[in-house]
Amino acid sequence: MSLSVFFGRDENRLSYPGVYALLDEFAVKAGLWQRIRLRIMPGSGLDGTVSSPFAIYLTEPVLNLEDPQVIGYFVAHEMIHIKYWDFLKNIYLHIDYDKFCALRILCEFRADMEGLELAGITGNDIKTVHDVAENPLERADKITCYESGYPERSQRIFYSQKYKDFDVNLFDEVLFDFCFEMRIEKPSAFLRSVKRSFR
Repeated sequence: MSLSVFFGRDENRLSYPGVYALLDEFAVKAGLWQRIRLRIMPGSGLDGTVSSPFAIYLTEPVLNLEDPQVIGYFVAHEMIHIKYWDFLKNIYLHIDYDKFCALRILCEFRADMEGLELAGITGNDIKTVHDVAENPLERADKITCYESGYPERSQRIFYSQKYKDFDVNLFDEVLFDFCFEMRIEKPSAFLRSVKRSFR
């Protein structure tokens, strides 16, 4: 991680004042104590990620979108990943790949649902925003998506509209489907293990 996350001028704040207004607003609403910075990541598609509690990474195509609602979705989604320190769950990648994928999928659903609420996106706008945000991976079949640790975009829309909050019912429904599709042996033990590791 670059030390510029902590020190020095933040030139992106000058270049993208609208995004920084969202970063500052959403950080306060999410209850974060730290100032979040914007970093630009390489890529020609619409994408974002986090790797620390101090910055979100977005591609230039996200930053150049004309729809402020979609930009707000990306910023809020990544902000929720920071709130829960989801990037730390990457440790399971080297321990148990199925568990890593299940945890990552749950993190994505939580970031979607709480991010949509944080950005004030409701009703039919949920599908509109997700239709714009879709990336090629999410057009793959469900098993391919699960194997890469992401839900299908259609699942994101469905669960965001079906459930008001990220709660135990959604949690169980997603995990049971994951176990079925991925043919997890001893699904009850797997579910208990994932639940213990998820926060």
